[in-house]
Amino acid sequence: MSQPETNPDCITLSDLQGLFESGIPFTLIDVREPHEWASGHLEGAQHIPLGQLLTAPEVLVPLNRSEPMVVYCQHGIRSMNAVRYLRDKGFDAFNLLVDWPSIHP
Repeated sequence: MSQPETNPDCITLSDLQGLFESGIPFTLIDVREPHEWASGHLEGAQHIPLGQLLTAPEVLVPLNRSEPMVVYCQHGIRSMNAVRYLRDKGFDAFNLLVDWPSIHP
């Protein structure tokens, strides 16, 4: 997975497309709030709001530690916090750099 030189924990939408096309298994996580998820989300994403991710360790149990995790939110701040947390817990996590309103206005 290519990573922007400025932040090795981040990937772009182009990288995500390449990951889909490669067939490499990965987990896609949307850490936005329920009302944001309801307004639209990326196909194949799991919904785990950031607050739940950070406070309910049981949500980590079903996640596959052997697959890279791609995390996204509205503008990248919550997903950046989620990636830090997941990496601290031993996951290979990446922040998807996406401006959600530009995808789903």
